[in-house]
Amino acid sequence: MSKKDYEGMKGISPILKQDWNPNPSIICCYDSMHVLYEGLFQDFMSLIPESYWEKFDKIFLKQKYPSFLHKHPRKITNGKTMNKLRAIEVYMICHYFLEIFNHIGEISSILVYVEMITELTRIVDHLTDSFQLETLDFLEIQLLDLLYKYQNIVGEKKATPNFHIVSDLIQSCKMYGPLAHNSAFIGEGLNFTLSKTYVCSNSARYSIMYFDMCQLCDILDLGEDLSKGQCIFGNYVISKKRDFITNIKSGRVFQIDSFSEDYNTITLKSVKSDTLLVVERKDIDKYLPCVQLSLPKKEIYTTVHKNTFQYL
Repeated sequence: MSKKDYEGMKGISPILKQDWNPNPSIICCYDSMHVLYEGLFQDFMSLIPESYWEKFDKIFLKQKYPSFLHKHPRKITNGKTMNKLRAIEVYMICHYFLEIFNHIGEISSILVYVEMITELTRIVDHLTDSFQLETLDFLEIQLLDLLYKYQNIVGEKKATPNFHIVSDLIQSCKMYGPLAHNSAFIGEGLNFTLSKTYVCSNSARYSIMYFDMCQLCDILDLGEDLSKGQCIFGNYVISKKRDFITNIKSGRVFQIDSFSEDYNTITLKSVKSDTLLVVERKDIDKYLPCVQLSLPKKEIYTTVHKNTFQYL
């Protein structure tokens, strides 16, 4: 199908086929954090009955987010209705923890909703870090098809404003680039970084230095200001006891075992064989942090997006 095929569909929102004048994307870019993770993703998640989220919680609450995200899994349900989740919580659930639904028992009645969230996540993944312009038209058709499916479920009147904005998301990407470049995640994450060190030290000067340390450690060589259990790995500050990293090429997963005083070498420990590997700072860009998903009888490690809270 082509984009024009959607113009003749009965019952579809006029917004999806509106010839905007002017197009909102020409006026400004869309912020994926609010439009998607405080918007459409939550709308999709609300399609799943609370009883299934209660089963989901039993496994989800045993998980650990990477320490640089400054968050811990929180109960999704409270016995009456789904909690108002923060954007980063929705992000983590949709991108890294949907696999839990395959381990909670019979899910045939909600499988279509889980697949819809998975499909939206896949499309957003393609738009987040980088993309080739020639792929955007095909992704737009896939996105419109998904929105049309969602609208057939909830009805035209229940489609939220964010639903309509997402229908124009590809155009925004064409004009302003990958979603990560314009996401409020970075700015709100910086608020936490600055406020945390400000409260601890009562010094705005130290707060600013802490942010510089995370972003410009190779230039400023500020590694000694980290706590004993942390090290700078690329653009991340990670905990050696809690966080995992993976080799981008081989897929091997490691934990930080130790690091030299000058941070020029880092010793990694394989999660499978306990073998040690010494990595020099110049080779750190070959590795990325990953999320550990603890499931019954197995562990899964999924690489974190390159632009996800990269500097915090």
